[in-house]
Amino acid sequence: MSAIVTAKFLGDSVTEQELRARVRQRFAKNPADVRIGILGSERVDDIEIKVTAIDGRRSVRWLHSKGREHDIPAIMASLDDIAVELSLNL
Repeated sequence: MSAIVTAKFLGDSVTEQELRARVRQRFAKNPADVRIGILGSERVDDIEIKVTAIDGRRSVRWLHSKGREHDIPAIMASLDDIAVELSLNL
């Protein structure tokens, strides 16, 4: 099964849609279920990135973006770091 990806409150639906597609593609080779949450806020510029593996292991990172401009490459780099930390196959 592929990754379950949630991306919300990132400023606009186009960014959220692009990010979900890129994350699904990146995690497509992972044989296990992975839940990925990328959540922004309407009030602050921080982004929470949370990855939960099928066995319950979890990692959470926070990114700060300037002026609500969410940096997709920075989010993807954080996800790559988390994947290494949790020993997920990408």
